[in-house]
Amino acid sequence: MDAYNVLPAISTSFIAISAILVAIGWALILKKKREAHQKVMIWAAVTALIFFIIYLARTIFVGNTEWGGPDSLKTVYLIFLLFHIVLATV
Repeated sequence: MDAYNVLPAISTSFIAISAILVAIGWALILKKKREAHQKVMIWAAVTALIFFIIYLARTIFVGNTEWGGPDSLKTVYLIFLLFHIVLATV
């Protein structure tokens, strides 16, 4: 297995870890544990940044992934992808 096939799994792991850390950060702030909350949220941002760097590098060096599903779902997928990109950017 070459590195190009492993990168999506690695980048997805980083964004999943980031989401888990954000949830932990929310729980900590609700418990009034401000310092712990700040540390966890910083790590959430770091893991999200690592995800973005890997994703960007893969897109630059490998290119975009082609749609592999049925044509009947391609429009729905592209609309979902557009909203995902806009919300992730915000």
